[in-house]
Amino acid sequence: MRIIAWLFAAAMMLDGSSGSVRRRTRIGAYIGDGRSDPSTVWDAQAPGLGRYLTGIQIYDQIVTYNFTNVMQQIHLGHYVTWVIELMETNGYADPGNLAGIIAGQYDAQLYSLVADVESFEREIRVRIFHEGNGNWYPWAVFTRGNSAALFVEAFRHVSGILRRTDLIQIEFGLNDNSADGNVVPWSAFAPGDYYFDAACLSCYNRAGLDQWDTQWLSFDAVCSPAYDRMLSITEEPLCIGEMSSVPSNPANDGWNKTAWIRDAWDTLVGMTRIHHVNWFLLNGYDAAWALNTPGETEAWIRGVARFKNATRVTWAAYSTLQ
Repeated sequence: MRIIAWLFAAAMMLDGSSGSVRRRTRIGAYIGDGRSDPSTVWDAQAPGLGRYLTGIQIYDQIVTYNFTNVMQQIHLGHYVTWVIELMETNGYADPGNLAGIIAGQYDAQLYSLVADVESFEREIRVRIFHEGNGNWYPWAVFTRGNSAALFVEAFRHVSGILRRTDLIQIEFGLNDNSADGNVVPWSAFAPGDYYFDAACLSCYNRAGLDQWDTQWLSFDAVCSPAYDRMLSITEEPLCIGEMSSVPSNPANDGWNKTAWIRDAWDTLVGMTRIHHVNWFLLNGYDAAWALNTPGETEAWIRGVARFKNATRVTWAAYSTLQ
């Protein structure tokens, strides 16, 4: 019995639940829509990319969501993260809507979503209020008309509806920095672990895109401080909700996307609470975020291979019983 108990404890340690480097980690990406087989899309860019992809990220606005795409990806064998945007169609510039969400503005659609998931009878991970510490979405804390208190109340309201089925795993997501460098502690808009199952970070190197992002920042510089802040407000597993870098710029010394990708994978090895990594690999939305050169593609493939090797769950500790 003691040996069985030891093996169980070792397994718990090795799969990452005790903070071990070795843990099971899913690798996913956003490639633009939920209709295409992401493995095929990636392999069209470069042979070999698709074999590392176990998940796909799909974005839908609640008023026009398409559950058929979600079902299709699951039938293809992919792990789906479904990002639900609580706003009107293309309402990115709308004023804050947290009060409306609390009042039930999208309740009918949310109940319909729950019913769809229940009828499908498969587990799905749903992210709500992503990048909630920004000011670029109508549900975000720092968008005009919103507040941290309203954000927490709205998140709990929506979570309460989604919790009506055990098939939905809820993700809570923040950007690596709050809008305009706001220093409100993250604990002010943390809804509490009861209301979500994982907490996610968006981590981008946005060098040169605007007046606030003038320096080239490694993934470590961008995401490690945010990772530490997230650790301080939740005991739930963590994930990278979105990540990528702007392209290299030979005119600026050190602005090298290939190196950024390589270093990102190496940094992720030590972020032992992260069990799911999603790359944003689509050009557009203000920059060329995809893998656009042979060097970037090779860095990604070599990097994910190193990451998988370093974090692979093993039973090496079993030899100590001999």
